[in-house]
This record gives sequence, C-alpha cells and structure tokens, in this order.
Amino acid sequence: MHYQRYNILSLNVNGLNNPIKRSKMLAKIKREKIDIIFWQETHLSDGEHDKLRKMGYRNAFFSSYRNGKKRGVVILISNSVRFELVSETKDKEGRYVLVKGKIDQKEITLFNIYAPPGSHTSFFKQVFNLITLETYGTLICGGDFNLLLNPALDTTNKERRRNPVEKYVNKVIKDLGLNDVWRSIHGSDPGYTFYSARYALHSRIDYFLMFARDLHRLKHCKIGSRDLSDHSGVYLNVHLDGRRRNTLWRLNVGLLNDPMFKESMVSDLQAYLQDNDKGDVNPCILWDAAKAVLRGKIIARAAQRKKVKNLNLLALQGKLRELEQQQTVTKGQHIISQIRTVKQEIDKILSEEVEKNIRFMKQRYYEAGPRATKLLAWRLRKQQAENAVHRIKDPTTNKILNNPDDIEKTFEAYYKSLYSQPYETNRHEITEFLNSLDLPTVGKEINDKLILPITQEEIDRAIARLNNNKSPGTDGYPPEWYKATKEHLLPVLESCFNYIMKEGFLPPSWKEAYISVIAKEGKDRLDCTGYRPISVLNADYKIYASILTKRMETVMPFLIDEDQTGFIKDRQAQDNIRRTLHVIEQINKEKISSIVLSLDAEKAFDSVRWDFLYLVMDRFGFSADFIRCIQVLYSSPTARIKINGSLSNTIMLQRGCRQGCPASPSLFNIFIEPLAQAIRQEKSIKGILVGGEEYKISMYADDVLLTIMDPESGLPLLLNMMKTYGMYSGYVLNIHKTQVLTFNFTPPQEFGPNLNFNWHLSHIKYLGVYIPKDLSQLFDLNYNHITKKICNDLNRWDLLPLGFGDRVRTIKMNILPRLLYLFLSLPVEIPLNQFRNWNKYISRFIWGKKRPRVKLSTLHLPRESGGMALPSLRDYYISAQLRPLVCWCNPSYEAKWKTMELSLKDMPIQSLLGLVGREKDLLQTANQWVNLSLKVWREVVKHFQLQKEIKLLRWPAYDTDFMPALLDHRYKQWTGSGITALCKIVKDWELNSFASLCKSHGLSSQDFYRYLQLRNYFHKKIKGPHFSELPIVIQVFINAYNSGNMKSLISKLYNGIIILKKDSTDYVKHRWEKELKIEITEDMWLTAWKVQSTTTCSLDWRDFCWKNLIRFFITPKQKSKQLGTQLQCWRNCGTILADHAHIFWSCPFIQSFWKDVAAIVARILGFGINTTFTCMYLCIFPDGLSNDDMYLLKILLAASKKAVTKCWLKKKAPTVGTFISIVKQMHLLEQMTFSIRLQKELGEKRWGKWRVYLTKLKDSPY
Repeated sequence: MHYQRYNILSLNVNGLNNPIKRSKMLAKIKREKIDIIFWQETHLSDGEHDKLRKMGYRNAFFSSYRNGKKRGVVILISNSVRFELVSETKDKEGRYVLVKGKIDQKEITLFNIYAPPGSHTSFFKQVFNLITLETYGTLICGGDFNLLLNPALDTTNKERRRNPVEKYVNKVIKDLGLNDVWRSIHGSDPGYTFYSARYALHSRIDYFLMFARDLHRLKHCKIGSRDLSDHSGVYLNVHLDGRRRNTLWRLNVGLLNDPMFKESMVSDLQAYLQDNDKGDVNPCILWDAAKAVLRGKIIARAAQRKKVKNLNLLALQGKLRELEQQQTVTKGQHIISQIRTVKQEIDKILSEEVEKNIRFMKQRYYEAGPRATKLLAWRLRKQQAENAVHRIKDPTTNKILNNPDDIEKTFEAYYKSLYSQPYETNRHEITEFLNSLDLPTVGKEINDKLILPITQEEIDRAIARLNNNKSPGTDGYPPEWYKATKEHLLPVLESCFNYIMKEGFLPPSWKEAYISVIAKEGKDRLDCTGYRPISVLNADYKIYASILTKRMETVMPFLIDEDQTGFIKDRQAQDNIRRTLHVIEQINKEKISSIVLSLDAEKAFDSVRWDFLYLVMDRFGFSADFIRCIQVLYSSPTARIKINGSLSNTIMLQRGCRQGCPASPSLFNIFIEPLAQAIRQEKSIKGILVGGEEYKISMYADDVLLTIMDPESGLPLLLNMMKTYGMYSGYVLNIHKTQVLTFNFTPPQEFGPNLNFNWHLSHIKYLGVYIPKDLSQLFDLNYNHITKKICNDLNRWDLLPLGFGDRVRTIKMNILPRLLYLFLSLPVEIPLNQFRNWNKYISRFIWGKKRPRVKLSTLHLPRESGGMALPSLRDYYISAQLRPLVCWCNPSYEAKWKTMELSLKDMPIQSLLGLVGREKDLLQTANQWVNLSLKVWREVVKHFQLQKEIKLLRWPAYDTDFMPALLDHRYKQWTGSGITALCKIVKDWELNSFASLCKSHGLSSQDFYRYLQLRNYFHKKIKGPHFSELPIVIQVFINAYNSGNMKSLISKLYNGIIILKKDSTDYVKHRWEKELKIEITEDMWLTAWKVQSTTTCSLDWRDFCWKNLIRFFITPKQKSKQLGTQLQCWRNCGTILADHAHIFWSCPFIQSFWKDVAAIVARILGFGINTTFTCMYLCIFPDGLSNDDMYLLKILLAASKKAVTKCWLKKKAPTVGTFISIVKQMHLLEQMTFSIRLQKELGEKRWGKWRVYLTKLKDSPY
C-alpha cells in the first residue's frame, strides 16, 4: 500500500536572533524537504516568531519567553502540507506549544517541548497532563527534554544514574504507553544528540515520543549532524494513513433518555411481533429477526435525529450571531432575553454530545467532579497502553511484527489453533474412567427443578444482574437497553428461552461473539499466550446462561468437594491458603518427607473438551434435558478476535469454556472435579494427615495445589494420571511453570527430564500469596513486598492531579483491597509499628506531604458520622483475624481448615470464646494460626471491655462458672442436640421455655431440673441491664450461631469495631458552638453530616460540603498561630484572628450575601427558609419538604458556600452573580449525570423550579 509520508525534524537551534543563522536554518530545512519542524531555544519574541509565516510557513505556532530573549519554541508546517488547525495550547514561558489539527483530514497532535536545564517534576507533570487531556489522533511529541531516559545507553558518562525527575518521566511514559521512538528502532545502539565541550561528554537528550499504537507508522528515525547548532537534529519519517477497521454497530445508550425514541422503539417491536408472531414461527428466529429489524430502524432514526440536530445547531448559531450584532446596536432588554434563550438551546445540544462522548469512554467521572476528569484521562491512557498490542512475535518464525494487519492475523491464527479440537476421544474409555470414580449424583427432584420452564420473574432478575456500561455483543444491544424496555421484552424472551430448553435450538446471533484480548500481568506481551481471551457475548445470551447458572448454584456445593473453593457460594480463596498453612505446619512438625506442588495448566478454560464435559455432567446425574440446555450454548460457536479496536476474520470454536460466559465458572468446576476425585481416591498417592484426616488437593478453579507424602512413589503416578486425564479432557499440565516445595525430600535421579521441576525453590506463589518452606518468613515475604509496592504506587499517584477526596478514595479502592486480601489469607501477627508506617505513608499521600488538617481518627469515621471512611488498616486486620472465629460458630459454614481447627482440642474450640478473662490457659492450642485469632479476640474483649457481653457466647456444657455442668455430663449431650452457646436458646434476653426446648432440641422430662439450674444461673450470672443493645461485634457471633448469612462479614466486624472505639466529631461541633455562641444538639449534628454526604450526585461536591463542616479551610486565626503573628480578616472588616464562624457566617461584609441567597432560595422554591446558621449552613431543614425540594435546597446552599470559598483571601465579598454562576455549572453537570444514569426525566423534574427561575432572570444572558 502506498502511504503519504512526512519528514519531521526536531532541533534545538540555540538561538535564531542572528538573521544569517536564521536564513541558514530555513535553507537547511527546505533543502532537506522537511514538512514539519520542531525548533527549540529560538530566543525569538512573538513578533520575530510571527515573521516566519512570511518565509514559507504560514502555519507557524510558537511560544515566546515573556521576560527576555531566551527559550522559545516553534512548530513550522510547510505550505505544501494541507493542514487544518483545530486548537493551539502554549505556555507563557517559551517552553512548549501543542497544536491539534488535521493533515489531509487525518487527525494529528504536534507537541514541541523545551525543558530548560533543571526543570522540576511539576513541569513534566504539566506536559503529561496536556498529552493525556489534549491528544487528538496521532501524537508526535518532540523536543529537547534536557534529561536522560536511559543513562546506561544515552550518555558516555558510565557513572551517571537516573535522578528523581528522570525516574518520574520514565514511569509516566510507561504508564501512558508512550515510546522513545529512536530507541524503539535502534535498540541498544549508541546515538547522541548533544556534546558538552566543558565535560567532554556525549548525550542523547533530544527525543521524539509517540504512542505504541502508532509505531507502525514509522519508516525511520535518525540522528543528524551538529552542523548549525550544538545539538543534532532528530529526523522522523511517518505516515498518517489509517487502516480500514472491521467494527460493529452498538446502540447509543443516550437515546434511551428520549421518551419519544423509547416509545417509537417499543411501538416498532410490538408492530413487528403483531405482524409476525402467528404461532407458527420459531421463537428464536422471531427474536433474532426482531433485533435485526429494530437495529435498522434505530440506525435510521439516529441518523435522522443527528441530521436534524446539526441543522438546528447551525440555525441557532446563525441566529445567535444576528442577535449579538443587534444587541451591540440596540442594547434592548428583549434582545438580551432572546440571546439567553438561544444560548440555552445551544448549550442543551452540546451537552448531549458531551454526554455521548462520556458514555462511550465508559466515563462516569462527572459524578466525581472536574479534577476526576484529569484522573480519568490518565487512567484511560494507561488502560489503552495496557490493552494496545503494538508488537507481537510470530510463533512460527519468531519474527517481531508491528504492522496492525500482521498482528491481527497472528492472533487469528493462534486462537484458531487454540480452539481447534486436536483429536477424537474414546467415549467408552472416558465413561469407564468416570464410572470408576466415587462422585455424587443429582437426584430426580433437583433435575426436575433445573429443567422447569423459565419464568418472566427469573428473566427480570437476570436482567437486573447485568452490569451497566459494559460492551454489548455482536448484536450491539447493551444491558441498558434490556433494562429500559424489559416489560415489553419479557414475554418474547420467555418464549425464546423456553423454546431453547425444549428444542435445543440456538438463536443464530448467539453463535457469534468477539474475543477481546487483555494482557496478563507479568507475562510476555510479545507472546500470544501472554493475553487472556475474554468473550464478549450478546446480553440475551448472558441472561439465559445466568438463569441456568443461578439454578445450578444450589446444587454445586453438593456436587463439588470442599477442596474446590472457586466460584462456589460461601467458599473463598483464603480458605485454601489457611488450610495449606496448617498442612505445612504439620509437615514441619512431624518432619514428613513430602512436596507441595502448585500446578500450572496451559490455557485451562480454553482447552475444555465439550464431549468430555457433557459425559462428566451425565456422570454427575444431570438429566439429558438439562445437559442439552448447556450443549446448546456450544452449538457451532464462532468468534472474531478484537485487536486494537479492529475485528479479525471469523474462526470456528471447537472447545473451551468461554471466559465471559456466566456459566463458564460452574461448568469448569464440573469439568475438573473428576481429576480431583481421582487423586483423592488413589491410595498410592498419599496426602498429609492432619487431625486424622488426609489432605491431598486444594483448588481455586484451575489453580491446583497438591500436598503429597512419599513423592518418590506418588509423584510419577500423579503425573501419569494427569496425562491420562489430559488425553480425555484436554487439560494439559505446563511442567515448566509448575512450582514445587520440597520438605525432607531429595528427588532421585530416576525422575530425570520428565520431572524437570525447579526442586530448589524456597517459596512458591499461590493465589497471590507467597508461601515459604519456612513459615516464619510469611510476614517478610508478603508484607515487605507489598509495602514496597504500595510506597512506589503512592509516590507515583502523588504526582497525579488528585484532590483530597480522590486521594482518600484511591486508598479505599486500591490499597485496602490488596492489604485486606493478605489480612484474610495470612494468620500472621503484624507489629504495631508496621501499621504506624502504613498510616504515615497514607497520611503523606492524602495530604500531599503537607501538614494534616483533620485527625486521622476522624477520617476513619463513616461519612454519615463526619468522617471520610478512610480505611483503618489495623481495624480491618483485627476484623480479618476474627473471621475464622465467626466461621467456627456457624454450623452451616463448611471448610477443610475449619475441620482441622475444630479437632485441635478435646472440647469444642468455639466454647472458648465466651471464657476470655476466666481461663486464659484454655485459650491456647498447639497451633500458631489458631492462637493468633484467639489472641486478637482476647485483646478485643479486653480493650473494649466486652467481658459481660461475651457471656452469651458461653456453652453451658463447658462453662467453668456453671458448676452443675462440671458434675453432670448430660449437659454435654445437649450439645449434640444443638444446645451449644447460650445465645442459641435465648430470646429477648430470656431463656427459652422448657417446652420450646423440648420441641426444638428434643429434651426430655428428665432434663427439667437441669433446665431450672441453667435458668437460675442465667438470671444470676448472665442476664443484666447491659443487654439492652449488644455491640455489633457480639451480634455477628450470635448471628453465626444461628446459621446467619456470612455476607459482608468483614464489613460488619469492621463497622462494629469502629463504633466500639467511640471516636466522634463532637470536638468540631463544640468549636462551632463556641464561636457562634449557639447550641447544636446531637441529633442536629448527625443530621448535618447526613445532609453533606447526600448533597448532589458528585463526590467532589460532597467532599466540599464535608470540608465546610469539618473546618478544613485555613482561617486568619489558624494562619496567625502558624506564623506567630496576628492577622486580620482579609475583607478588612477590622476583626483580628477571624475564625471559621466569622469567615463563613458572621463577618459584616458577608451578612448581606446570605440574606440575598435566602431571598433567591425563597423565590426559587416558593417558600422561605430560616436565615440561621443551623438552617443555611448546617442544612437543618423543617420537616415536610418534598424530595425534589430537599434535593434542590441542598444544592443551592452548597453553591452558596462555594461562592464564599471562591472569594477566599479576597477583599471583595461573594456576590449573588457568583452564586448563580455556580448553580448553573452544577445544573449542567447534574443533568448530565442524570442522563448518563438514564434518569433524565427525574433530573428535569428535580431542577424544574430552577429552570423556571432562570427564565425570569432579566439581568444578563450569560
């Protein structure tokens, strides 16, 4: 293909004030036929720069240094290049100019940078923000950066090391997916652009940067000679031509906000069904055809709508120009009113376009405020960099390919091979193998339930489970469409789904999918195997599969052994890790010759053979009808690979569980369970005995961990078994990636190359946790590693454009999950000093390395209590260590580690929990993991003084204070009948009656006296006034004893601990009371916090409201204390040491503002409000306000406070004009958010009174 190529030069010219030198430079670039020129250090003024436009470069864009003849950058575009300008951005220091435009209608961004020597990180942060926010089409960024990206290669000074600025620049370049163009072509070859005569050193400090996705546009990048400057020019040759991409139609979700559009769409559907649904058409074909017909009508209506909108916009813009011209002549009030109306109409049209762009980028960050727009852009750039595939290795030739067409074909060939069935299987041999296994079976009753007709209620619930803002499948209909029109779709979907179940016929569109490839962390991105294929399926396919999966959910715990914890209700990955630690401790204790083997399978999900899966389902007793419901999902499926936004040719799928299908996790668990059972029942493969039970295998989906005793005989047998299983099923072990830990075992020479493991590992990584041979290294291996990573991340994020609230949420969403996973997985003690260090790192980050303004304990409080819900890491750690104790108490919770721990003592270990403070020696076991949990429990009880409350957790049979139990063993027999902890037989703080216990627990008349003894003990020793309200932590244990739901267990424990700590914001309340000389009741204070945390849809605005109430802003009184001098109120009212109450409320120069705001609020809402601090600042409103009025009133008062802070440190007090301008901005963003949430009508209703008020404004159109 012939491409139009462009020659680009970047050169530091070291001054062009000399006319002769300038002429030489111009002659040079014309002689070399340079199309686009980046010059740095021109030393020219704006006037001199402008003269270049008369020298053959009418497109000249520059930035001059405002304080003299130095610096200066310019971009020159040859007149021979057909360039169309879109926008220009430059600074006032002569350091950069960024130009967005089109060359031959191809979008391009040109960015010329000069970084003066010694430039700080803040300058490069500004540069990268511009790249992130302003890039348009192909980015070509060049210039003199005055730093070394790679000191080892870019200078002749071999002792040179990267400085902090260079480290930052390298990190951001990597995050954004930018590439040093010259280095990407020339590898480790030497090349230099600058020579320092003073130091006799060469260096390369001039660069071109481009996004990795655009590297295929390069022909060459060369370094020239230093002929007219002390720098060498860097020459780039690129083309801008795009490639034709195969894409798919997708519904613009924003159209669902239009009631007329929805009505017409529903009308079209009903008309189609009325004309075609005569009862003689296959419901699946009917449904597929309905989607196709609707798609055509939607496309036509959307095109017509767009045409009308564009014509309307042009007409409105023309009318606006005419009115503005008239207004300059007549200055009439009626013209101003017309201008305002026209502007509102234009703004409405443009807002719809912005909303569409936001949604297309999966952008919901308007809810998080303006700063989050920058953060989102950074995240999107990094995500694009991570997902883009700009180079791949051809697996047959090992050649590195960077042409997009070649990359696409390579992936297509790889997945075509991966999903091909390599050979036929012997069904008879597979059946014999499965029949030899002791597997449970599904009974008739359950089978009958599995194949019941699908109801509209099930479809409705499945639609509700779909996540919004997800890519639609090949039919283009996203989840939002199903949710918006479900009442009209339910009948036709019900008919379609039940026809599929009955006849095994699949809608043709369900056979199609596209596979989106996502790079795996830590894998080779040049290798196709380093990417995870995610199948993007149609939403109706997912609804059907979700219903089947939901039905299977109840039977899966019965079919799949507890060894498997992946994707099964109430089982978690942490269960496997805790169990493994128990096993390794037993190995070390008994000095058992054994190995721990972590298996790695090659593309486990993608290698599943369907015929084997169906035979396994049959062996598990699933009915033929239900198996057919699953088989239909894999009826001749096809896929296209999506690479960098383009789709490959169609390939046939012959095996594999689609990652992205709701049914895949359950089907894979069924698929792999026979392997686990074969290992369990093979007596020659010996596991580790703990508490009399044998433990061989633990699994989390395809992550398999084996603990084998006597591996010399067991390991070869295991591998032969897996080889046979792989032949039947497609499951293939990757020997080279399998990890092994040896204990008291040296592999014999007989193992040879077939068992070519790394036998000398000191630790392995399993489910994200490092597990060492020496368990004393658990803390160092895991927490030192993650602490280092957290510090690096916090340092990197510290340079991002994040506000205070964004930083708190970053900790909550990114740091907490990583640490909490380790807290839950590893029962190891963490020193208090470690928590102090973490808190120190976090505090530095959220306060931007400045002095904290709010106490850390206050930030830990929930938002409704005046905090920011900043995670308290130690309290989360305590909650995580208490979780196993809660699991002990729940009789319905089952896990292998629980079985191990319950066998550690002769008495039930749960009964110890109520004895804290009485029998310390009983709270000790021979197991370090259990001892840690008991130690944490003891500390919680002691610290929060829960000794009385925990008595409800005592077991009468083992209560050392209940003397009859020590003498009468009948009480221990009661435990077998379910009378365990006292809380199980207590209701409303009274012991259940004897009659009820006889009925529920099978007591006999002979137990009556024992019951009286227990009741007497309960009333004397247990019951008390303190039981009026139990702490949440105790309630969690009581709920567990009653087989309560374990969902959100950590959150419940954490919230309970936060409440027990009794931290509050009362100290802030007292300061307000003292300054204003008013009384704020406890109820008023709590109400004020709840209002702040629910003001607007925007997190950024909620943060602002919180800052106002928490006294975040620095007043003259605080500043005076810091400086050691007395400062006045900046409004010059004469008040010295002005406090928060003065600045925000009582200053004489601000009183009129609050009165004006109150008057405007009354005109908007139609009723007056109290002009008191408690009403207008704390937002304590009278009862009886409607939801709409409450919503708008909170926004208006938030805007009034914003008007105050906008005039911070200014003599002029806030004005009503500022207030109204702020509300207008809020209205725009709020309305946009309502639209994105598909709640446009609700938004219009809530802002109705504001719009009425706006139409009455006569002062200005702006």
